[in-house]
Amino acid sequence: MSVRYQVADHVATVTLARPDVMNAIDLATEAELQRIWSDLEQRRDVRVIVLQGAGDSFCAGFDMSDPDIAPPELWSVNLGGCIEATPAVWKGRIYIGSRAGYLYVLGDADFATPVG
Repeated sequence: MSVRYQVADHVATVTLARPDVMNAIDLATEAELQRIWSDLEQRRDVRVIVLQGAGDSFCAGFDMSDPDIAPPELWSVNLGGCIEATPAVWKGRIYIGSRAGYLYVLGDADFATPVG
């Protein structure tokens, strides 16, 4: 298994567990992460998610050891120009301002922010 996942005391710990390749994400790891994120979206007992890498590295990015496998494109956004400032994260969404004068808000369409 390339990802370890546990929940204790309202904290979910997700550990990339491929230290031999600096925790690079291959297709199997990406599928595991998708399963874990889906599970976390359904849980109401988790208040904090800790994402970490095993060994000395957090993550080297997508595993490029097999040049015949392209990283999956999960989504893309045409910003209409250069990013004006550092993107901000607030309430589970990513906010990006562009030089074209637009404000983009990125997030999972099924993401529900609890009220209260």
